[in-house]
Amino acid sequence: LNANNIALLHSITGQYIYGVLGLPVVDHEDTTLESPCTVGLRSRWEIKDATECTHSILGTETNATLVDLLTKSSDTNPFVRDIIFPTRGYSCSVDDTLALDDVELVIGGICYKRVHPDHMSVYDFTYWTLDDTHPGNMVAAMEGEYNPIKKWMDLDNNVFLTYPSFPSGDVPNHSAGRWDTHSTKFPMLGRFGDTVLFVDLPNEIRLDEVAQHFGETSSIGGSGVVVCGSPFEAPNDPSEGYQFDMTTRRNIDLWGLGSQREHLWVMVGLTSVDQLRQRVAWALSQLLVVVPGAVSIADSHTEAFLTYYDIFVRNAFGNYGDVLREISFSPLMAENLSFLQSKSAAYMWETQGKISFADENFAREIMQLFSTGLYLLNLDGTQKLDDYGQPIPVYSNDEIMSFSRVWTGFDY
Repeated sequence: LNANNIALLHSITGQYIYGVLGLPVVDHEDTTLESPCTVGLRSRWEIKDATECTHSILGTETNATLVDLLTKSSDTNPFVRDIIFPTRGYSCSVDDTLALDDVELVIGGICYKRVHPDHMSVYDFTYWTLDDTHPGNMVAAMEGEYNPIKKWMDLDNNVFLTYPSFPSGDVPNHSAGRWDTHSTKFPMLGRFGDTVLFVDLPNEIRLDEVAQHFGETSSIGGSGVVVCGSPFEAPNDPSEGYQFDMTTRRNIDLWGLGSQREHLWVMVGLTSVDQLRQRVAWALSQLLVVVPGAVSIADSHTEAFLTYYDIFVRNAFGNYGDVLREISFSPLMAENLSFLQSKSAAYMWETQGKISFADENFAREIMQLFSTGLYLLNLDGTQKLDDYGQPIPVYSNDEIMSFSRVWTGFDY
């Protein structure tokens, strides 16, 4: 994820992808980050030249602990280093635990400067370019100015967006809490300087054109057997016609494999006697969507898609929790929202010695799109507001990171 590739991804996909700068360690409301000595906390440190920093005065124990964690880290990113404070074996001086905001550590010829944990992370900010999502967009349009999110790429050719924590001019100060609230809507690609697998890109960016440009040729898959895909499914009787065509290594296509599921769905929808069930199933399928373009088997595997749709047919008059459970165990949803083959931080550390975090896509979307939504609601459906008149979020990035650990270890 370098400047050239971020610009290329924007050119290919039309998505507004930026690394984010300017996130505060201490914001204008004096809200500070948690101490990097907090057990289990991931802290981020920007790598700079030693001449750019002054070593902070810390307690002996704190200094030794942080220096040891930073120098022994296996993080290979050339611009930032993430460390997780261990549950045992390390400690900090008591006097330092609440005074570790703007810390600089000089180790040899390198300076490690404490920064916001999302500093230089790369996100797809396209959601924030829409007219009704970012307040500044409508103001800019009314005043004849360029979209404030699009301008960084379109006008400045800049792959970094600077968060206005302490802006100049008439732009108001933006708090750290505001970032925490809205950043859940931005799919994350990785950190600037990271090497990212194609399969780990967000759906809107994981396009065939992107794969072709970067030479992605691998596929997710494995050996398979012919089975009845759905519980209680009747076995296929070839004498009745409309039997499934099979894919082969020679990709023999007798009449259009991509048309089979549409043909079957239309015939069932038109001729079934349980019309209410079919209509409820269709409505559910429009809410709990699998995007064909995000799934590698989209054009050739009829059974997989019909099996997924059968979840809604079976549970049309059942419990929504059962529906969520079944789609969560579907390999199509796992690939669609990219938690297929997701691995925990512990597994990556123990097996590869790398600091890597579980995929957060499904952990976010199952709340934002499929269940709770973004904000707490009153019984009449209106948003609950805090003391400042702002909507109260249902969850934060902490919940997303925590729940993402559940969606690890899933494979075909």
